[in-house]
Amino acid sequence: MCSADTQDGSFNRFTPSDASVRLALHAAHAGIWEWDRSSNRNQWSDEVWPLYGLSPEVHPASYDSWLFSIHPGDRERVLALIQQACDRHEPFEAEWRTHPDLGPPRWILSRGEPSLSSDGGRIANYTGIVMDITSRKQSEAAIQALNAQLEQRVAERTRALGESRRLLQTMLDGMPGLIG
Repeated sequence: MCSADTQDGSFNRFTPSDASVRLALHAAHAGIWEWDRSSNRNQWSDEVWPLYGLSPEVHPASYDSWLFSIHPGDRERVLALIQQACDRHEPFEAEWRTHPDLGPPRWILSRGEPSLSSDGGRIANYTGIVMDITSRKQSEAAIQALNAQLEQRVAERTRALGESRRLLQTMLDGMPGLIG
């Protein structure tokens, strides 16, 4: 990010302070993570544990802790998506529900960006962000429910209009000579 706050109009690079980054993460209900693929070592910002429903004392930052935090019904899909991104050396975006035993249900979104090893041949790390998207998912579900109700009402009204049209046609067919 750049800002033009110099007298001559040149740009200075904006580097947020640690406090600003923490404030932004807190406001966004987000955390930052890094995954070293060669060692399988994970690093998480303090905000990640509550998002996953985990305690840092019980579940250290690790691949296994992350995997445990994912709803069993979503694990296979999420793992396949991330493995595919790793195989292709691509960024990924995954959404999943948290494990039902870890508190109230939440939806999580994670985006990861790869960085290549010094030889450029393999992915050394993924760095990313994880966010609570529960509110968005609840809104999407509410919209889907309203759309389903609307579709049902349209179908009912269409059937009623069809029946009325057939009744009117039957009445008109029974009165020859009235229409001209």
